Amino acid sequence: MERESSPEGNYPWILHPVIDLLFCCGGLVWVFYLVQLAFFDSLDSFQRSEWILGLLVILGHLFSDPHTAATLVRVYQREDTRSRYRFCVTWAAAICSLILLAGLLIGPLPPYLLKGYVVLVIHHYTSQTYGIALLYCYKRGFRLSAAERRVVWLVVNLTAAFAIIREFTFEAWGGRRFMYLELPFIGPLPTWIFHASGILLALSGLSFVALF
Repeated sequence: MERESSPEGNYPWILHPVIDLLFCCGGLVWVFYLVQLAFFDSLDSFQRSEWILGLLVILGHLFSDPHTAATLVRVYQREDTRSRYRFCVTWAAAICSLILLAGLLIGPLPPYLLKGYVVLVIHHYTSQTYGIALLYCYKRGFRLSAAERRVVWLVVNLTAAFAIIREFTFEAWGGRRFMYLELPFIGPLPTWIFHASGILLALSGLSFVALF
């Protein structure tokens, strides 16, 4: 990996060191963890707390939902993006609307919808991590080759695969309570699949260390 001199005046952070460390680099997770250790008997009591749930909803509206709304505006307001993503803005939107209606009308369905969200969002977050990591490399003048980018991509995607496979292999991970709903456990998968995903993740981690 080569390091170039950063462009003059290039700010090494996205917004500010404190904001970046809290919201881009996982610092807020450790803050919540310390709060849980200090004021709650267990992780379950922490997750059931109305104060914590309310705070998470507020933080979600402030820092997570705006980029979703901005994406929708960006896609729908221009003809070229509507044409490029025609399936997403028409059929996918209609399918999501039907799923929403079904979740409101069919009582047993919401836990399964939440289960699908919890599983699929893992890949979403790891993909964001990949993009943010590349952005920090750029801001600090590190030029990654195609092979190096591929290794980073493998690490984050195999991390997602490991977490998702674990959800469908062990009931302790795949059947927990989340947001006042008991998530159904769907599985189990053969444990060798889980172990194979762990080996692949470890190999990708070793490749990452060897390159960097």
